[in-house]
Amino acid sequence: MISLLFLSGLSIIYTTKIPDAEIRSGYILKGEPRIYPKKFFTAEEYGRIKGSGFFPVLEKGPKCKEGFWYRIGTDAWICSGWFIPSRSNPGGNFNWSKGFNPGRYYKARQNRTEIYPTLGHLNAGKPRRLRLLRGFLPVETIFIGNFPWYRLFENGYVHSNAVEPWPVSANRSISVKNKELPLLFTSGKKEIPIYRKAGKNWKETGKIPTYSIRSVKTVINDWVLLKAPKDTWIKREDVNIAFKLPVFNPEVKPDENWIDVNLKENIVYAVKGQNVVRVFLVAASDETPIGTYRIYWKKVWKTFDRQRQKEAYFLETVPFILYFKESYAFHGAYWHDDFGRIKTHGCINLSIPDAKWLFNFASPNLPDGWFSLKSSNTTSGTLVRIRRN
Repeated sequence: MISLLFLSGLSIIYTTKIPDAEIRSGYILKGEPRIYPKKFFTAEEYGRIKGSGFFPVLEKGPKCKEGFWYRIGTDAWICSGWFIPSRSNPGGNFNWSKGFNPGRYYKARQNRTEIYPTLGHLNAGKPRRLRLLRGFLPVETIFIGNFPWYRLFENGYVHSNAVEPWPVSANRSISVKNKELPLLFTSGKKEIPIYRKAGKNWKETGKIPTYSIRSVKTVINDWVLLKAPKDTWIKREDVNIAFKLPVFNPEVKPDENWIDVNLKENIVYAVKGQNVVRVFLVAASDETPIGTYRIYWKKVWKTFDRQRQKEAYFLETVPFILYFKESYAFHGAYWHDDFGRIKTHGCINLSIPDAKWLFNFASPNLPDGWFSLKSSNTTSGTLVRIRRN
């Protein structure tokens, strides 16, 4: 039972009369509290939690500026006036990794978009004006007067007439075995023609949609011969090929999950030990760093806000982010449909369903209630190998 509420600087602190021995869990009264690996504050958190469930309290620590430290995991300490100790058993936390389905994203209709951070800003007529690339995730329609407004996932507000849905990409990965490689993905914005040889000439015999997947028999110069239909060819420039892996990484254990990236083909492989289990068509860049890394930070979502840059962008709730080096990451992309091509500033873009699959394939695994987690000595990240051949 909460017994006292008072102000300490800008923080609201709650205390409780529950004896320490009876504290089994804690819940979040408000916000998205930060978690730290030790009982002190650091510049960057270890992770964040969110939701209405009860988190396990394994240990009560010393006092902190907002109450007490509580240990809710092996390397997880929280000090927040919004985290309330409870006698309830732990449970009821949402699994953000698997359960988060962001829904339809929207884009701007005009050259600039006005968003309001709060209803107070909206009532006062004080918008934030965004330019260049913009993306939004509406979660609710509200009426202010007779006008419909969208409430955004990150709690901003935008007029419904100012935005429209982004097209949804048809790009999807495929489950495979080693023996089924190589295979190809068609890429481009139009249907892709297929051909048969007619003497020394080529005769177009039909077309297949962008992001079609076909088994490859052989590659000869500028042409790819398909296994089926028989004697059917496709231009090499219209496809990205998932070849057999040239060398498997010797560092991984027989059953260990890892990720291989071929930047030349814009192909990502999800691998278990020595066996490819899934391949993806992605969009990367010449700036994507080659080498061997490990996933060091997972975030179920993050808003990319770079309005002060020359190539400004505001992309709300970018989903399923896997950081592998500095700010370079795998993540879902809803603002373009140019998979298979050089498109990014160095990150590796996937369609949103593919990004979610890879997010859950990679470690560290997020406990229920967590939407952000860094790797540690007890939760190591998945190995990533990035190459250009």
